[in-house]
Amino acid sequence: MSKSAWHTIGYFLYGIAVLDFAGMFLSYDITGVFWSPIVFGCAGYLCFFYTKEPTLEEGEELLVLADGKQANVSVVIGTGQNASHKLFLTNQTIQIDGPKVNVALPYSSIQSVSKDTHLKLNMALRLVTHDNQDVKLAFGMGRAKKRDLFLAAIQAKSYEASQVAAPPPLPGGGSDQIG
Repeated sequence: MSKSAWHTIGYFLYGIAVLDFAGMFLSYDITGVFWSPIVFGCAGYLCFFYTKEPTLEEGEELLVLADGKQANVSVVIGTGQNASHKLFLTNQTIQIDGPKVNVALPYSSIQSVSKDTHLKLNMALRLVTHDNQDVKLAFGMGRAKKRDLFLAAIQAKSYEASQVAAPPPLPGGGSDQIG
């Protein structure tokens, strides 16, 4: 389904939420339950959230993973309310957008990336930056394959970035000491 179709559905759901909420004050009820405006509003928000696009700089583009799909996915950071975020891998940065975190990490800032199997759940990814920032991204139950595709892409891009940042070898293959 296209992005505009999802947005149309989202606006429609927002409209139903507003009508249902207004009905409480005008003595009519569309659904018969008090919490339905919240459900319609949340469903409308999800229509916009899942079609969210990354903020791309000039020359930046989304990566394509080994399965042929673009590198964007919904992930959970932490627990509780506002834990759902959107993860994008571009050719220059890792972008995490959501209510808790909005960051763009260059691949050169990544110290390590690994599977996180905390509590025996095989669905999370752990990023550690050079400044010891630790980010755990949960992909959700049954999404270990997708997590593995993101892991491979991040490792490859981090390796590329470290090779670009490394100084060239000295001529003669020797050390840099004189004498």
